[in-house]
Amino acid sequence: MPLFWLAAVLGLEGYAVFGSRDPSLSLTLTYRGINFLLPPVAILLAIGLHELYERWRIRKIAKASIAIVMLLTLSLNVFGVYATIHLQERYMGYFWLYRVQEYRAARWVKTVLSDGTVACDVKIAYILKCYFNLRVDEFQGLRYLNGESGQPRILFTYDQMSKNGYVIYGGYSVDLPGRWVDKTLTLNHYTRTE
Repeated sequence: MPLFWLAAVLGLEGYAVFGSRDPSLSLTLTYRGINFLLPPVAILLAIGLHELYERWRIRKIAKASIAIVMLLTLSLNVFGVYATIHLQERYMGYFWLYRVQEYRAARWVKTVLSDGTVACDVKIAYILKCYFNLRVDEFQGLRYLNGESGQPRILFTYDQMSKNGYVIYGGYSVDLPGRWVDKTLTLNHYTRTE
């Protein structure tokens, strides 16, 4: 069973790396596929350790090896959760965590934008497009901050961009240019007229 599982996942990984014509799809399939390799590899590793334990009767070494592998696995998983939630590392899924101020800002944008497009990265695009049903342009903000386009009508930024950059696709982010915050200060400020 694990060999069929492993073969199927490796086949999909081969397609992701060599067969896809869309580079963004290739990147997404590759990094997601690696996660699917872990269970069959873990099962095969467990079978191998069990065979070592049963055949060679090296019980002390086998017990120590199993304990080390289990502790290593546990520590990697605990660190993964810590890096995602507390450190909000760039590639550890921080872009799925919406803080209260980001939600409130998105709700505010919904109330003031009757027509138009919001320039934002993919993290904010998910909440604006899928939850608030607004039109977004994921690359207009990046082009503006890099000095490659004109001023957007609304540019949605958040503080985590300073650390993790501009999310362009599926968790992949690019660093913003130096002094990008200064570019946001030159935007026209919204004033509500009643």
